[in-house]
Amino acid sequence: MRVVLIDGMALVYRAYYAFGNKPLRNSAGLNTAAPFGFLSTLIELFEELKPSHWAVAWDSAEPTFRHESLTSYKAQRTPPPEELREGLPYISRLCEALSIYQAEVSGYEADDLLAYWALQAASLPEVERIWLVSMDKDLAQLVSDKIYLYRPSRGKNPAQILDTEGVKGYFGVAPHQIPDYLALVGDNSDNLPGVRGIGEATAKRLLAEYGSLENLYKNLPLIEKSVRQKLELGKEAAFATYALACLLPSSEEKRRPSPENKPFSVSLFKVSPPNWDKLLPLLDELEFRKLKERLFALWKDFLPSKPSVTSSLSTTYHILYTPDELRGYFQTLPPNSAIAFDTETTDLHPMYAELVGIAFCAKEGEAVFCPLSSERWAEWQGVLQQWAKAPFLKIAHNLKYDWVVLAQFGVVCQGPFFDTLLADYLLDPEKPHGLEDVAKRELGIQKLHSYQELFVGLKTRDIRKVPLERLAPYACQDAELALRLYIPLHQALEKHGLKKLWRLGESK
Repeated sequence: MRVVLIDGMALVYRAYYAFGNKPLRNSAGLNTAAPFGFLSTLIELFEELKPSHWAVAWDSAEPTFRHESLTSYKAQRTPPPEELREGLPYISRLCEALSIYQAEVSGYEADDLLAYWALQAASLPEVERIWLVSMDKDLAQLVSDKIYLYRPSRGKNPAQILDTEGVKGYFGVAPHQIPDYLALVGDNSDNLPGVRGIGEATAKRLLAEYGSLENLYKNLPLIEKSVRQKLELGKEAAFATYALACLLPSSEEKRRPSPENKPFSVSLFKVSPPNWDKLLPLLDELEFRKLKERLFALWKDFLPSKPSVTSSLSTTYHILYTPDELRGYFQTLPPNSAIAFDTETTDLHPMYAELVGIAFCAKEGEAVFCPLSSERWAEWQGVLQQWAKAPFLKIAHNLKYDWVVLAQFGVVCQGPFFDTLLADYLLDPEKPHGLEDVAKRELGIQKLHSYQELFVGLKTRDIRKVPLERLAPYACQDAELALRLYIPLHQALEKHGLKKLWRLGESK
């Protein structure tokens, strides 16, 4: 078993402030920095550590025993910003949809719960390794042969994984000495006082010589006068800080109460596939398109069969294997037909892309796909050039890309044109303009075939290796969506008086 235990609020704060003065927002204006950063880290943890069990611990909303013991404990902290608090329900829902166990125990901090879980898990012989995910120093005291401290990446600094030697290298003391160390130097983040005038170097030297805070004070007369005086004056603060920083029970008679109503559970903490019915609508609301693709890749063996479809396409598609078949298809269409098309290529940059195939749709519910080959390209080019010069209305989403790709291969399209991406941008520049986003808003349709699904089970991201039975419906779907979007977007341009501006952009 490989167990990942996460300090929830520590991760939330890190995620929220990672974007500085340029927070992420969705089209509704919600600050999505904290949910985005939190989910990104969850994905990174899963990819890197490959846990079999995981859970998130949250701080108690009520005061803890530390507040009762030390009135100044965390007193310097300002309340979290309103926008951070607004993101918390979304983070909780993301964890729930990802089937991650979450817990909060009244009167305890997340660190107490993490320590309780880690020690219980470490006692199980089947547990191979445990990672505590947090930036908090006090959790380093739990590091052992099974327990590691995982400090997430920040900016350009990569994530750190500290074992016992790593703790010694980073803090200068052994894991079990962390409470003694904090008792001497204090902890500004929690407003723990420590001993005034004792710095890190002195604390490390004293603990290297005397081993613990208790033994240090037993040997106080042996310590040089300047340091001894500081220790004498700060004795009460040192032991008070130690009591608050220590997460390990010192003895049975002094054993601190544990959050025993939320124990480590092999069954509850077990990693399970996401609840796609809950997760996909949430990702769509937050507009986490790239994270959705990463989650699909992560759970490729448990993908939803029809992800969150509100109104599905029932397209009949055909594969046209020869130029003659494509010529026959065009001959069946009236001269004034509107034809949507979509190219499939090897590169996002049109100047470097190799043309793999092209889909056409002239009627809702019907589309064709042509797999293009270099061996017969001269024949394909001839048929495509006839279509390109014909007065068909040519519709595409991000038409400029398709136009440039075809032109690179000697097929120069002539108008009239309609670009559904450009039309959507004119109607509302602030909204996302991906084909899936526009289709969902305007048609109530979500794509049945995603780009990510093309490569499921393949050991390559080369679109030329994708089986035709996958590539054809994917391309036909995109062509049909563009065709369906033409009428509502065209009408919206007229309604909002943007037709003149549209014509100006089209002429460019």
